[in-house]
Amino acid sequence: MLLSMRRHPSRAAVCILRVEEESWGLLITMTVNRDIASGHADLPIRFSDAEEAAAAVTAFLQSFARNNQP
Repeated sequence: MLLSMRRHPSRAAVCILRVEEESWGLLITMTVNRDIASGHADLPIRFSDAEEAAAAVTAFLQSFARNNQP
């Protein structure tokens, strides 16, 4: 895949996953900031199922890509 450099700064987002091992399994916390320039993050979402967490990350990536298309 070839990536090209933009001449103007693009919007940047962050998706942070925190994974903790609990006695009953994994606790996965996802925190999203859809525009780091704003400094405002969404409320954390917690998962106990890794597949659900992966689906949420995929949805975040797809929505970010759709919102940044020219």
